[in-house]
Amino acid sequence: MKSGANLTLKLLVKKDPKIKYLKILSQKGSRERSTISLKEQRANLIIEIKAKDATALRASVNSILRDLQAIEATNTNTKGV
Repeated sequence: MKSGANLTLKLLVKKDPKIKYLKILSQKGSRERSTISLKEQRANLIIEIKAKDATALRASVNSILRDLQAIEATNTNTKGV
């Protein structure tokens, strides 16, 4: 994404120590209108999304949320195993 992002959103997610978030979410990165960066900090995962417009921001947020829902569902389904 070229510089000039108009919108920035930071999400702080409490990590489950058994899950390798960066490995699962590593396919995220730059797109034409948005950039997603991931950073682990102690017991948290910090997701930063920079976008040129609200539509690009919403699309990136939706993408991250879908991945987090899949991680959560997989983790919930394997707890009793």
